[in-house]
Amino acid sequence: MSRRLCMFLLAVLFVGVSCRESVQVRRDRFYKSAQTYLSEGKLEDAMIQYRNAVQLDDRHVPSIFGLGKVLQKKGDHRPAIAAFRRTLELDSSHTEAKLELGTYFLVAGLENPAQFGEAKRMAEEVLKAHPDNLRARILLGNAYAGRSDFTKSIDEMKTVLEQEPENLFAMVNLGVYHMKLNDPKTAEKSFLAAVTQHPKSPEARRAIAAFYASTGQPEKAEVQFRRALELAPKESVNLHGLVHFYISRREFDKAENVLQEAATRFPDWKEPVSTLSSLYQAQGKEDESLRLLLRLAEKDPMDRSVQLKIVEMHLAKKRLEEAKKILDQYGKARPADPAVAYLRGRLLLEQKNDEEAVKQFNRSIELDRNYAPAYKQKALLHLRRFEFADARTSLTNVLRIQPRDAHARGMMAKLLVMTGRPREALEEAQAVLRAAPGNGDARFAEAEALLLMGRVDESRALFEKLKEANPENPVCLHRLGRIALMSRDFKTAAEYFRQALRMAPGLTDVARDYVAVFALQGQFSAAQAAADELAKGMPPDFIAVLKGQMYLSENRYGEAEEQFRKAIAARADNYQGYLLLGETKRLQNQLPEALREVDKLIQKDQRFAPGFMLKAYYLETAGDTKGAIAHYSKALELAPDNPLAANNLAWIYCQRGENLEQALTLARKAREQMPANGHIADTLGWIYYRMNNYILAVDQLSFAVNNGRQEPENYYRLGMALYRRGDKLRAKQSFRKALELKSNFRGADEARKLLEETGGG
Repeated sequence: MSRRLCMFLLAVLFVGVSCRESVQVRRDRFYKSAQTYLSEGKLEDAMIQYRNAVQLDDRHVPSIFGLGKVLQKKGDHRPAIAAFRRTLELDSSHTEAKLELGTYFLVAGLENPAQFGEAKRMAEEVLKAHPDNLRARILLGNAYAGRSDFTKSIDEMKTVLEQEPENLFAMVNLGVYHMKLNDPKTAEKSFLAAVTQHPKSPEARRAIAAFYASTGQPEKAEVQFRRALELAPKESVNLHGLVHFYISRREFDKAENVLQEAATRFPDWKEPVSTLSSLYQAQGKEDESLRLLLRLAEKDPMDRSVQLKIVEMHLAKKRLEEAKKILDQYGKARPADPAVAYLRGRLLLEQKNDEEAVKQFNRSIELDRNYAPAYKQKALLHLRRFEFADARTSLTNVLRIQPRDAHARGMMAKLLVMTGRPREALEEAQAVLRAAPGNGDARFAEAEALLLMGRVDESRALFEKLKEANPENPVCLHRLGRIALMSRDFKTAAEYFRQALRMAPGLTDVARDYVAVFALQGQFSAAQAAADELAKGMPPDFIAVLKGQMYLSENRYGEAEEQFRKAIAARADNYQGYLLLGETKRLQNQLPEALREVDKLIQKDQRFAPGFMLKAYYLETAGDTKGAIAHYSKALELAPDNPLAANNLAWIYCQRGENLEQALTLARKAREQMPANGHIADTLGWIYYRMNNYILAVDQLSFAVNNGRQEPENYYRLGMALYRRGDKLRAKQSFRKALELKSNFRGADEARKLLEETGGG
């Protein structure tokens, strides 16, 4: 080899080694610097240096783990979890990463109990390699506790204390677990031992304070909460402990004083100011709350939580321009923040731009597929538009992310009720109550489902209990009023509705039922007067619809139409106004005009299933069965769970003697969704009859006449099924009943003929 070539190769090798060493040296320098900053509490500087190290070497485990720890301390938990997961991908035996992830699994278990199993797995993996790791032992005990296996939890804590008798976390956890087993005396001993062994520990003080608070010893609790704050006055958990204690006792002045003192003592600390703002907001002091947030925003314009809270407040107060301004400014700096897209969607909803709002919610989900608020807003929008299938999909995603989200589960129960499935709604509510017996949302859903199932006394009892627990809950008062209205106890119903409206003047459902109290008694002038009385606190379009319905009840069609058009003029997307205009025309036998009104609505929103449903009904009434089939089918395409559209389409197929298998599928699905509905049972029974299944036909048709469907046609159809089944005696009884009710219905001639044939004429 020539000397020149040898020198060239040596030079290349030297450069390669030098570059490699240079990268390692620089990486290690960044890492060492990050470690120093972390030890000094300089989190931002530490984060920058860890990221510099990772940028040079994306497989450097110490830097990746260190970055996770910094992000964790900053409260950026999602990226922290990602860093700990990456650590384990590179080093599956990394003990600290397993313990950190295990702790996160514990927190996640509060929403999704399956995560307690993951926490247990992490702890057991560490203990298999390091049997004496006490932190893993404590994690295992907490995982058992998450699964309500407190006996095993106590055993694990005792094992820790055998190895380290002064272990604070084991003593505190031992006290908590004994409380879970209803053993307050032993629990107190554990908490006192923790305080005795660690008199300067805020954790020990908070633990015994919580014990005293939960056992009705508020004076002792206050002393310990205050002592914890004295020991570490700038730790958020100690500040919040004392503040929340006062709030729980409704001692708001004391809570406010604590926060003001902390804000004065530590002027650069955000926490007391932010918490005071939240306290003011909860008390309805919106201006004071906003003033504090704006003060924080001046100090740090890029503070995410502060800016987003300000936007939320502006949206709540309909200050849409202010909200848009902040979103535009903040969004430029943080274009990939899912909360920005979500709040833009909320803003668009307030601006009545539903379609663009949905796009923003979808954008939020693209940025973070686990961003539950976006799914929840989509669900609310779909429910409002009666898009039940889409609402269910969105709620399923919310519950995938937050299985214990009481609000979402309440919405799911509401969806089940709206789709005529109160039994499933009841099961959903009761499932929540088994895990959380005190959950108010679930109690309400249970009571609502029982009411819709006709179990009125049980429902009333539950709503009474809810009212006792929260006397100022207007929704409970509303439901109790409805129950009284169902019993035609008009005086009691009116009083409940008045109470509810005094507490929440803007509740339209309550206002509607209050007016109905008078309308159901035929007191239409009083009903109109009640609507006028309510007009000050209600949207103008709602009042117009309400008054129009009163006129419709009196067959005053011209005045009704005037009110419905007034509602649409006040709010262009008042879909109810269009639907009721159509009904006003139909009731006057003006079907072409009724169809025109519904067509206006369909042109406005081609995804509004009730519009297609009503048009199908009008077409069916006009004898255009092909048109009716097309529009019922479209309604089902938009809302596959709509039992009424399914039933009506099945009925048309049955009457035409075509697509009977499809008709059967539709009717069965509708029957499952509304098991107590006699009309749907009648449809299903007649389909069975047409398919020569007379045994099942009799079952369904008998149910129909025993559950509210007692028209002559219903008895006629039951008679036909009984006759074909060979039960001629009962068939005669049904034919007679049909003819007694009306002598000239469709099928009357055949009923007379078969009655004579069976010797019953």
